[in-house]
Amino acid sequence: MGRWLNAPHMAVNGGLSVDTFFTLSGYVLARAYALRLRNMSVAEFMAIRLIRLIPIIVLSILISAPYVIARNYLLSTEPQIAAIVLAILLGMMNIPFFNAPPQIGGPQIFPLNGPQFSLFFEIVANYVWWLLRHVDQTYLSLGLYVLCSAAVILVGIGGDTTDNFLLGFAHVGSSFLSAS
Repeated sequence: MGRWLNAPHMAVNGGLSVDTFFTLSGYVLARAYALRLRNMSVAEFMAIRLIRLIPIIVLSILISAPYVIARNYLLSTEPQIAAIVLAILLGMMNIPFFNAPPQIGGPQIFPLNGPQFSLFFEIVANYVWWLLRHVDQTYLSLGLYVLCSAAVILVGIGGDTTDNFLLGFAHVGSSFLSAS
């Protein structure tokens, strides 16, 4: 959408699909885990969330890595083998690669799968949501939603590249909290 409206910070790298994903996640977590959280540790909760999210991350890396390797060999005068291996390892652990070379997809923080940034921020939002579960959710969600939405309005959405990584926290907050 950002390309169509000449608004570079609007709906990039998954755009509204990412926002829909964050919103649905906030809604599902609030409804599915509200009662179960009382008997669950943070380790159990995060294990459940990671078991749901990591398989799709690994699958995306298995699909994209051969493509990036082939493209790198065909188009680059200097193959980036070490960077690709590092991107594979970091990607499978859902850890951002802040210094990925452009030959493999940098400056995206997940050069092998650009939209994977949404899963990174999803896991962060899940963890923060779990830590704050004992606070009155109505006022907390409303207050954080207003704060995150104001940040998005003022500076745009982001989170997918090195230069806009920090915007990802407001991005996930404005959508995730609208439904939690």
